[in-house]
Amino acid sequence: MKARDLIAELVALSLTPLLRAAGFKKTAFSFHRRLGDVVQLVNVQLSGSNSGEQGSFYINVGLSFDRVCLLEGKPVNLKPKEFECQFQRRLEELLPSLPDRWEFSTEAESHLHAKPLHSACEQLLRALNQIDSIEHFLELSWLQYGSDLGLRAQMHFILGDQQAAIHALQQEQDFFRDRPNWKLDYWLDQRGLTNLRSHFTGTG
Repeated sequence: MKARDLIAELVALSLTPLLRAAGFKKTAFSFHRRLGDVVQLVNVQLSGSNSGEQGSFYINVGLSFDRVCLLEGKPVNLKPKEFECQFQRRLEELLPSLPDRWEFSTEAESHLHAKPLHSACEQLLRALNQIDSIEHFLELSWLQYGSDLGLRAQMHFILGDQQAAIHALQQEQDFFRDRPNWKLDYWLDQRGLTNLRSHFTGTG
């Protein structure tokens, strides 16, 4: 069997039953569901270097929040791609005990991933089942990186905490200070946060 077929077999065995039972719908190698006012994505990304029976893949997780879409003046997308989600992570970033990629050299070796992949999906679902709103998402403390600060600002703004939103934007401005092409003023417009512009000077 080719690597793509072996991965499809793994997905069908280890991911699809769990995710469908939890309300996800499958399209190709992606699963979507809506929980509360959050659209959740679990995506299996095949490596471009797969050849013959030798293959590898990644698990991507994405979240799209209705209220963030509305803040940005965008329609709610019920089947977003990963790059269209406001929050994106590789699964191993959320569950650090997992490998950064799932790889195999033979069909027999691919079968060894079935149980660990099933277990990883169970762990992921326990977390995703808690995320039905911005409020519950923030409780998980998944916004850990400098690149998350803009989304954190949006969420605090939506929840009415203007000072927390301003603080997150100030942190973001400091984080990207060495990147001359990064302009806070541009991102205020893109994120629907123009009401906060007066709190910043020389945003560019």
